[in-house]
Amino acid sequence: MSPNARAGGREDLPPLLLLLAAAFVCRGGPAGLFGLGFYLDDWSLLCDAAFHEGASPFLDGLKTHASRPFSFLAWTVPYLLFGLKAPLWHALMTALQWAASFAAYRAFRGFGVGRGAALLGAALFLALPNKDATVYWPAVSLLNTSALLLWLGSWLAHARYAAAGGTRWLVAAAVMLAASLGFYEQGFFLLPVWLLAPGADARRLKRSLLVCGAALLAFAAYKFVLLPRFLPYTKNVRASPGHAVFVYYMAARAWLDPRWLRYLAGCVAEAAMRAPLLAAAALALPWAAWAATNRDADEPGEDGPRRLVLWGAAVWLLGYLPFCFSEYAPAAYDEMNRLNQLPALGAAAALCGLASATAARRAVLAGLAAFGLLAHVEFAEIWQESYRRQLQVRRRVLEELPRWPRDKGLVIRLPEDRVARKAPVFIAKYDASGAIRLWTGDPRREAWPVVPQTRFEADAAMLYGERRAYESLLLLDMTTGLLSPLSDAAARRSLPPPGGG
Repeated sequence: MSPNARAGGREDLPPLLLLLAAAFVCRGGPAGLFGLGFYLDDWSLLCDAAFHEGASPFLDGLKTHASRPFSFLAWTVPYLLFGLKAPLWHALMTALQWAASFAAYRAFRGFGVGRGAALLGAALFLALPNKDATVYWPAVSLLNTSALLLWLGSWLAHARYAAAGGTRWLVAAAVMLAASLGFYEQGFFLLPVWLLAPGADARRLKRSLLVCGAALLAFAAYKFVLLPRFLPYTKNVRASPGHAVFVYYMAARAWLDPRWLRYLAGCVAEAAMRAPLLAAAALALPWAAWAATNRDADEPGEDGPRRLVLWGAAVWLLGYLPFCFSEYAPAAYDEMNRLNQLPALGAAAALCGLASATAARRAVLAGLAAFGLLAHVEFAEIWQESYRRQLQVRRRVLEELPRWPRDKGLVIRLPEDRVARKAPVFIAKYDASGAIRLWTGDPRREAWPVVPQTRFEADAAMLYGERRAYESLLLLDMTTGLLSPLSDAAARRSLPPPGGG
């Protein structure tokens, strides 16, 4: 490992402070920290923590989510500490994202690139706009971000051991790799990047591969051999060449689709007009980093940046590989862009390696980071607006609670189920019901938002494959603020027709 990677102390303070400021800008500043909330699966996961039948939410969570044995920590522990105080959840997420970006900076420095390129690469990783769900979606994104942080820690420990020895680093690498997979398994196929550790001794590299490979195989044996003997595997598996092509096609669109790039340009322009002070900070931070570090005396060697480019390309490619065996595929706009977080690390690493050679290339890297931070200024407002609309539903539900019998389900009509094609308000039974159960303290309440898949037939509604008689339902129309029985035909006149979308 290069001397640059071992340097610490005062040299690390400016990157730490700049990346903290960038993480705060990504969150939307103070307004974002206090205006963001919970979304989608957050509500059902928080219900798991709040309403559990067994003796302990930890034991219940471990049993329910045993395929990811540490994942339940990502919502039970913060729930016990913070409850439903969303700003505290988002402060925790800011800290984790800050730590992950600094770990990325240390990883890039390990390849011998200068401070400027490494810092701008880490800022770009933090600000890449096609993974914003990992910034604003707190309980679920704690899984991804915790796994990513542990994987980066495993890489840094492995690189340290492979270059300089020290059994404790080897043990730390294996333990953190296993823990990362226990939170979220997106890094399952990344062991080949271990071969790219800079300055590695051949014997130590082989030993590290064997030990970390054993940790990976132990996790695979637990998840795919041992666990299915006791608990059914609940995830759908879609392993086929066609699905693999589709996953990488969607991954390419999540990065290069012209419509996505135009959408980003519009968000950047909106951010500049709506929040000029925060937008100015988003612009200034990367350029301040470029100006401050452009005078670095340490010039990178030729091999390190090339190796970093290969490392980044491998992380990008292998980071998407697990989804070739699942029902999921990456996206750019909506909550599925959380799948882009690990590949975003690879993209930032490759660009960092390419930009390390000249000040002009580092200026391009700074411009990309500034563009990403500006996009997040607008994204933060979009996700805040989503939470404001959820709170409007909360207010009406609590006002109408005396008129809502427990044996009736609630159908919620929203003006739109997403804000700006991006941030979900309510889109399914699990988020609408989970939110209302937590707001009312009643785990028996059921609610469904009206979405394109909802069907209103002659005598019943089809709600996510569930046929419910109109006599068992109430309609809360958020376009008018009225609560009415769905058994009344007049209440259904503004809803989609039978068989309609």
